[in-house]
Amino acid sequence: MVSNFLSHVVRDVRGQSLWWRDIMKIGGEENEGWFRSNVSNVLGHGNIIRFWQDKWLGPVSFNILFPSLFNKSAHKEVVIEEAGGWNNGAWMWNLIWTDQLSSEELEAEAELQVLLADITPKKDIADSKNWIPSKSGFFSVLSTY
Repeated sequence: MVSNFLSHVVRDVRGQSLWWRDIMKIGGEENEGWFRSNVSNVLGHGNIIRFWQDKWLGPVSFNILFPSLFNKSAHKEVVIEEAGGWNNGAWMWNLIWTDQLSSEELEAEAELQVLLADITPKKDIADSKNWIPSKSGFFSVLSTY
């Protein structure tokens, strides 16, 4: 079975179609993840995008941007909708740590909270992908040149 190469998980492609194997090569590490680096996530409901490990708010995932916070996260695989909740119609982020944060980590947490301040999932919109090189957000061969 082939997994999502956008999340760095690529399994054996033997037995797959030639077309799919070529797509996996484009998205794979042997091409420095070129395809993957040109795709971003667009937040909708938040039930598919992983909070820490997927690129969804800016050009870098939070596990790369805030490695010490990621290491102390109690829920490293959490999707966005599980990283907070609705309270009286307002979205509240609720990140849980495995240990007390150091003063540097508290500063990083404050920086993360600033980034998240105006971000809320959209209840009636599905999460989606965006092709970064194209103004429309849709993949085209022309946009790859």
